[in-house]
Amino acid sequence: MTNKELLQIIEQAARVKATHLNLHNNQLSSLPPKFSQLSNLTTLYLHNNQLSSLPPEISQLSNLTTLYLDNNQLSSLPPEISQLSNLTTLYLDNNQLSSLPPEISQLSNLTELSLSNNQLSSLPPEISQLSSLTRLDLSKNRQLSSPPPEIVEQGTQAILTYLRERLEGSQRQWVSKLLVVGEGGVGKTSLLRALRGEDFDTQESTTHGIEIKSLELTHLTQADVTMQLNTWDFGGQEIYHATHQFFLTNRSLFLLAWNA
Repeated sequence: MTNKELLQIIEQAARVKATHLNLHNNQLSSLPPKFSQLSNLTTLYLHNNQLSSLPPEISQLSNLTTLYLDNNQLSSLPPEISQLSNLTTLYLDNNQLSSLPPEISQLSNLTELSLSNNQLSSLPPEISQLSSLTRLDLSKNRQLSSPPPEIVEQGTQAILTYLRERLEGSQRQWVSKLLVVGEGGVGKTSLLRALRGEDFDTQESTTHGIEIKSLELTHLTQADVTMQLNTWDFGGQEIYHATHQFFLTNRSLFLLAWNA
């Protein structure tokens, strides 16, 4: 679709006070400022185009309730999107979004926000203020660290709770999980005793099952911070191997001990 054809469609839709406009699959790379004339729109289909940005004038579409922007090339959203106060459904799947404006939290009527397959590394905590939100899709954002994957897997309410706690202020905890693995009798328990500053015990008995203790370490660069590793000492006997797999979790530190 050429720019001239697009402008003609916009003018015609504005003239008849259209409430629905379908512009998907048209290879659109941008939207003209004249879009602001479509103030009667309630549903706008812009998916499967080549949009890399949205004009600030989109804020004039104050009656929009549903906006399809999936399968484009959007790398950001204008803060003015917050003025779409009647918006209930926003599809942004399959774009190149690396961040969201905090102003998105002003979409108080939003019930569905779909952000799958983007490049998001974190969400603004302000999203937790979207009190009407019942569906938040963050799947396939492989760089996302906040909220962490284990929170995302629990669903929308868990994500909102996490973001709400971040917004309200929380104390950072330097706690992680250290899994010590290896065959039986190679010295896993003795290694942990040494790391804790304890004496070497020549009569140390072999570990059966799993032994969980704490190891405190001073932060390398922050003198007032003490880090805590919850150490999981696995019994290395072959009889335990089948059950160990249930405790080998992601986002943990693994320490492999072996007899060289």
